[in-house]
Amino acid sequence: MKILFRTALAATAFASSPLLAQAADVAAASEFPTCAEAGQLRVVVSVPPGLTQEETAARIRESRMFVEGTQVVYIPTGRLPRMLNEAEFRERFDLLMEGMLRENRAVDGSMSIMLQVNADGVVEQVTPNTGNRLLDRRLQRVWMPVRFEPMVLGGCRARGFLQTPLSFSSNYALDWSEIQAKPTIEP
Repeated sequence: MKILFRTALAATAFASSPLLAQAADVAAASEFPTCAEAGQLRVVVSVPPGLTQEETAARIRESRMFVEGTQVVYIPTGRLPRMLNEAEFRERFDLLMEGMLRENRAVDGSMSIMLQVNADGVVEQVTPNTGNRLLDRRLQRVWMPVRFEPMVLGGCRARGFLQTPLSFSSNYALDWSEIQAKPTIEP
C-alpha cells in the first residue's frame, strides 16, 4: 500500500499582510492578549479556493458574518499558520486513508475544509465539504485535534476562519492501492 500526502500547511508562511505575523514561538505568542481581551474586533480569514479577496470580502459583508467594525485580515488560499502537531496529524490522516483503502472505497475529487481556529490556535470547528457524510465525519476527527501557532494580528492573538484545499485521487490495481492527497492550489 502506498499513501502520498502533501499539503500547503507546512510549506507556507504569513507574507500576505504586514499586520499579520507569527510569534517566534508559541510561548511568545501567548504573551500577547487575545484580541477579545484587548477589546479589538479582529479576525483572520482565508480566501476560499476559486474566489478573489474582493469576492470573499463582499460575501462576508453581505452575510454579516462579523460584528460591524470587525477588522478582517485576508490571507491567500492554503496559507495557514504553522501546525504544532503535524506529525500526529499526518499519522491520523494516513490511518484515515488506509482505512478507506481497506474498505475498498475510492476517494477522488477536490474539496476545501473550513477550520475555525480560536486565538490560542485550537481548532474549534471543522467543516469539510466532500458531499459524503462518512468521509466528512472522518475528516472532522482527523482535523479537530490540530493545533496551530497562534496568529498575532496588530499586537493581539486573533481567531481565524481558515480554508485548506485538498485533492484526493485513488488508484487500484491487483496487487496495490494508492491514494494521493495534495493541495489543489500549489504553494
